[in-house]
Amino acid sequence: MDRPESPGSGPIVVVTACDENYAIGAAAAVRSAIGSVGSERRLRVFVLDGGITDPSKQRLMRSWDAPNVEVAWLLPDLTALGDLEVSGHVTVSTYLRILMAELLPADVQRAIYLDADTIVTHDLNKLWSTDLKDAPCAAVQDYFHPYLNPPETLGHQIFCETVGFNPEPIPNYRELGLQGSAPYFNAGIMLANIDHWRRNRVAARALECLRTNRDHVTYWDQYALNTLFSGQWLPIDPRWNQNTTIFNVGDWKLTHFSQAEFDQIRAAPRIIHFDYKPKPWSLGCAHPFKDLYFHWLDKTDWRGWRPRLTLKDRLIQARDQAQAAYDNWQPQDTYRLWQHVRRKAIAPLVRPLKDLFRRRRSKAA
Repeated sequence: MDRPESPGSGPIVVVTACDENYAIGAAAAVRSAIGSVGSERRLRVFVLDGGITDPSKQRLMRSWDAPNVEVAWLLPDLTALGDLEVSGHVTVSTYLRILMAELLPADVQRAIYLDADTIVTHDLNKLWSTDLKDAPCAAVQDYFHPYLNPPETLGHQIFCETVGFNPEPIPNYRELGLQGSAPYFNAGIMLANIDHWRRNRVAARALECLRTNRDHVTYWDQYALNTLFSGQWLPIDPRWNQNTTIFNVGDWKLTHFSQAEFDQIRAAPRIIHFDYKPKPWSLGCAHPFKDLYFHWLDKTDWRGWRPRLTLKDRLIQARDQAQAAYDNWQPQDTYRLWQHVRRKAIAPLVRPLKDLFRRRRSKAA
């Protein structure tokens, strides 16, 4: 059996992956992980580099500088991932966690993987000390898609159906020989059994899975990991990966949680996962824990930074507003526009002139 050695008193291994766009997220994520364990616990931080500039690397190194922290950069071969699907905010970097067992040093047998859009609020020692037994990873059941077939397993509608999503995260799970009642995990936070991944060629098999099933793939690398690990992974306390869905769903009855679990997850997360846009470092983010992100960012080389509209953003915004006004223009809007211009632009100019003529007329009389 490929069972990793006990974590003991050795360093906690933390892995994250990002490109230039997520560097500011990774800065706060890793800083919060460092802060969660105290100054006596050693950390080995590995960054899967999906395209980070040298200036940003220097800022990240300054952000994580501490006597108990060692940082290393891992450079994957991105051409090996070039044919995989990307869309929206999902780039090639999203797939890097698949490769981590092949890139990490041989002496690393387990690792905590953290997405670059997370904030740690609880002692990582607790997660690190989880007994993996023979499981390939320990993870949290996804809030949006908790099972391969949620309606059949739960017997009721779930939130993702109410917003028009297919409730089956692996649409072809039957053809793959998987059970609809199998839980489905969110791969943004994992305690990974790296020894298991190496022995079982997870990287090669995951990439093969994505390419073979490219017409059915949803949620990118998460599709492959859940296909390979279905029925084998170890579920952990859902507070270790607080998905943003917990704040979007209006009723706990649309989830797989009890009301007590639902309320506890919302109030006391152990790791916050900002897994929906806009992210805290973007304009328009209304996440309840957004301020905690900036608390940790202010302990990095980006201290004091806040998102602001650039001139380019303002021009794009003005263009979009003008286009929307043109597209929705109605004949009656002409009179309303004239009234608005008269009150806001013409009247303030004419009123002083009227007052001047009135005073002169009064004096002449």
